[in-house]
Amino acid sequence: VAKMSNAPDAYVPYIAMNYFDRFLLHYDMTAAEGLTATEKVRLIAVSCYALSANRRINRFLLGDILIALDKTENR
Repeated sequence: VAKMSNAPDAYVPYIAMNYFDRFLLHYDMTAAEGLTATEKVRLIAVSCYALSANRRINRFLLGDILIALDKTENR
């Protein structure tokens, strides 16, 4: 997902991990959608990355990230 941004910004993954840690501290992961623990963690991680990228990247498109994620899963 970090490869999607044109100008790499180390602050985006840092903030995403901060959001991820805070989410897991305050909420139970079992409440997240998904069949397996891997799906739940992936959903939370992508959501946290989307929030942090939206704050830092001017031309952020969630659709592009979801397409890239789908391509990597289908390999």
